[in-house]
Amino acid sequence: MRKHVIGATFACLLLATYAAPASAQATRDTAALPAELRAGIAALSAAYDKLDAAAATSWFAPDGAVEFQGQLLSGRDAIAGWFGEAFSGLTALRGGTPSYVIGEGEVSERSSYIAVLMGGEEQAGATETVWRRQPDGAWKVARLIIQ
Repeated sequence: MRKHVIGATFACLLLATYAAPASAQATRDTAALPAELRAGIAALSAAYDKLDAAAATSWFAPDGAVEFQGQLLSGRDAIAGWFGEAFSGLTALRGGTPSYVIGEGEVSERSSYIAVLMGGEEQAGATETVWRRQPDGAWKVARLIIQ
């Protein structure tokens, strides 16, 4: 029994170490984010508010990915198609107050959302958007995980 407890404790510590590097900083304060990233977050949020699939897709890295309901969609073409289909069934998409985990060249943005369907029904969920600094210095979405 003791081996299992030690093994489970070690596994939890190992996961915690990889999930939040020692240099990572958690915050809700957007002032802690680079100005270029704040601009990208605002533009992506505006695209979501307008249900604009093309504008939302433009903020993804060329090799970006979306995870939704067990599906993994990779690349801008697949993401554009998915956003187009998903947004066509909505009348509104509202995001909650995000929190951020800031790492070296990468920021994870976690938030809740409410999607309003065509019939007026609301569905709530959560997202994690992983922003990554690209080789040219721009910030793009590397992965969007929707729960």
